[in-house]
Amino acid sequence: MSHAGGVRITKMRLETRGQVPGIDEATFKEIAQEAEKRCPVSNALRGGLEIELEAALM
Repeated sequence: MSHAGGVRITKMRLETRGQVPGIDEATFKEIAQEAEKRCPVSNALRGGLEIELEAALM
């Protein structure tokens, strides 16, 4: 998307897949969401950026 000041990023999509013995899909997604909330890069960009997370077990 562009605006008067140039190009800017408005949305970021994070996709993560994992194989983790002993946990179910819901637990994996919960852990991924918590990790995204604590991520210093996500937090630095969070101001005007929509962050979408998709997490799934393989």
